[in-house]
Amino acid sequence: MIGASFMEVNPKTKVPQFSVLVTGGVMMLIVLFFDITFLAQFISMSTLVGYCLIMSIVVFKKMARKTFSAVLQSILFLISMTLGFIHSMQVFDDYFMITMISLIAINMLIIMIEHKRHPDLEAIEEDQRENKTFKDTPYTCMLSPFLPSIGISVSGIVLGYMDIVVWATFFIVVFLTIASYFLYVVPKKHREKLKKQSETQFT
Repeated sequence: MIGASFMEVNPKTKVPQFSVLVTGGVMMLIVLFFDITFLAQFISMSTLVGYCLIMSIVVFKKMARKTFSAVLQSILFLISMTLGFIHSMQVFDDYFMITMISLIAINMLIIMIEHKRHPDLEAIEEDQRENKTFKDTPYTCMLSPFLPSIGISVSGIVLGYMDIVVWATFFIVVFLTIASYFLYVVPKKHREKLKKQSETQFT
């Protein structure tokens, strides 16, 4: 009953009115009790992490050796984030900075070579079938994996500038989100599956 009222849609505006009011109220309380600079950094961090995830999936999908691809992109992200963190501490060691930038460039080069030598042919064929099926051309990433790798690197550098408090809060929110998924969503799906099985047995 509560879930149904929460998602109730206004017949005139076609908007889930109750959920909008609750979300707006929660956002108002967050703005009242948290510093605006902290909130700006937290939102920026969440957005950049989301972008990194999307860009890594774009590269990950087209490479046959998935585990090696994930390792390469993780190393690229960590090196870039370390570069941003060191630079934010104003440690201007030219040799260290050149070394880190060289490692980033080498990592991106390895990703491009891996993408060229070990492409995922099934994923490429799937994209070709979609091009023939859909009237509108599906979204394709230009200069993949070069542009996604640059995006991951730049996002990692910016994330390295974030405060440690923002990082701690981000991990707490991620942990609570994952916990709510396994404590609420997964049992709900399991109950719905059992309900469907019982209905089919009786019919």
